[in-house]
Amino acid sequence: MTDLGLMACAAVVDGLRDRPEQLRTLLAGLTHDELLVVSTSALIAFGEALRNTPGGETRAAEIALVLQHQNLEGTPS
Repeated sequence: MTDLGLMACAAVVDGLRDRPEQLRTLLAGLTHDELLVVSTSALIAFGEALRNTPGGETRAAEIALVLQHQNLEGTPS
């Protein structure tokens, strides 16, 4: 059995450390449903970690605004 929670945390760490190959390897072979769980959990974990760092609430709000603006303009986010 795969520990999807652990994989979600590892995915966040790989993303933050700019390790795309490790991330691809981590996610390779997961089923569609497992990918949905891992990706959703990873986003929740990242948001929680960001908000719980000093100044994180402000930074999280700034990042959200940038992403919203990029999506409205049709540029890749």
